[in-house]
Amino acid sequence: MGAEAHADGGGSETDVISGSESSVETGPADWRRICDGSQDLKLAVRRGGYEGGNTFIAHELGQPYLYVRGDCHYWTAAGQPQNPEGFTLNDWQVTHAGILTSTMEEELSRELLYDRWLELAGHYMFPNPGGYLIEYSDGTSTIRCDLACSSEVNAPQELKDLTPVVNRRIQRLWDEGTELDLADPVRIDLRRVSGARPLTEEPCALEWPFDLDPAAVARDDVDDPSSPSRLVTDRIFASEIRSLRDQYLAGSVPEGSCNLLLEDSSFLFYEAADPMTVLDLWMRDAVPLENADGRIPLPEPPAGP
Repeated sequence: MGAEAHADGGGSETDVISGSESSVETGPADWRRICDGSQDLKLAVRRGGYEGGNTFIAHELGQPYLYVRGDCHYWTAAGQPQNPEGFTLNDWQVTHAGILTSTMEEELSRELLYDRWLELAGHYMFPNPGGYLIEYSDGTSTIRCDLACSSEVNAPQELKDLTPVVNRRIQRLWDEGTELDLADPVRIDLRRVSGARPLTEEPCALEWPFDLDPAAVARDDVDDPSSPSRLVTDRIFASEIRSLRDQYLAGSVPEGSCNLLLEDSSFLFYEAADPMTVLDLWMRDAVPLENADGRIPLPEPPAGP
């Protein structure tokens, strides 16, 4: 899985250099290049993000999102995958990665009005702030819209018209990309919660199956709920937790158990020595553009009109 595009940038060194050299050539005057051959973030589109204090780690990078680096490598999550029973799984996005071809780069730049982002930079606000956001950034200039630039927001019409275009393009890039390697880094939020009854009596709970010591990464539920997720680079754990997620996303659960992921909920684990303590776990794919807190900060936009 994901042999062509790993979370460390994907592809061979030759592929990256070749793609970068072709990307930095001067392009036509009627569209703006995204790829300049650098390791910098050159394009970001995300809905939701972590604005508004959402504590689910699945929202740290946005729902959905697209990030493109200067060497034309991209990472994307299309949002709302479905399992075989038809449930949407908002909080269990699977990240795909790929490399933009020169044709894909031009199409993306044109469709997303990339050459207009500096001119359109600003925060277009709903009269009562707090609605669902959409953000665009080239790493220098940022556009932010409340309510995803809906008709109720005082934003230019071209930004309002852009939202469905963005949704289609992210879905297409996700479809054309590949899953990350099973052993690539993951981010987790593991909370220790006192249970009201032994977890051995809870059919949705699993005995902790990993060699990773939960005490090394868990936090008590009384901690700040907005604390960042933790990066786990242990290749064995990453492979095992991704495999378990994929198994549950496919609707396959251990006999006699149940599937909390159908409810957009977390994994429940317990240790055999302490079945009264719930180990409540969320996980997501990590991407190399994240900072230590599991975020990809964007420049603040100028004040809106």
